[in-house]
Amino acid sequence: MSFFVINHQWTYTPPTTHDILWVFNFDGILNDLGALEGELIIFEEGSLAVDFETTSGAHFILGSTKKFDYNLVLGTSSLHTSKQALYNSQKQIESIYKELKTKRVIDE
Repeated sequence: MSFFVINHQWTYTPPTTHDILWVFNFDGILNDLGALEGELIIFEEGSLAVDFETTSGAHFILGSTKKFDYNLVLGTSSLHTSKQALYNSQKQIESIYKELKTKRVIDE
């Protein structure tokens, strides 16, 4: 994942092994994409280059990666490779929370 600031034009060419690309525009307008401030754009799968253009300047975060070979499990605030991994993570968080409460590091 990378943070970019462009003032005119820029082309991103992902590695040939990457087939997923997304952009979050948080300031300015990316003209070619029609992306307004605060919009997330997820591109179709592929590894083609993408041209970015702005007339007013834009700040955005771009991520590209290789698609996972397995299904992902979404937690309330996390992503895991299996239901068991999600369960284990939740149990570990619960354990840490109880320990911090016992030590009076946090109150509830």
